[in-house]
Amino acid sequence: MHPSYAELAAATGWSDSTVRRRLLALRRAGVKRAGAPLPI
Repeated sequence: MHPSYAELAAATGWSDSTVRRRLLALRRAGVKRAGAPLPI
């Protein structure tokens, strides 16, 4: 199971909206999941 935005926010010290925005940016860049190769 994937952590929630709230869990990621608590772990990183970011706000929920920052977590959502950064995850969206990663998905748009092609990163689908943790451990996936980064598009270089």
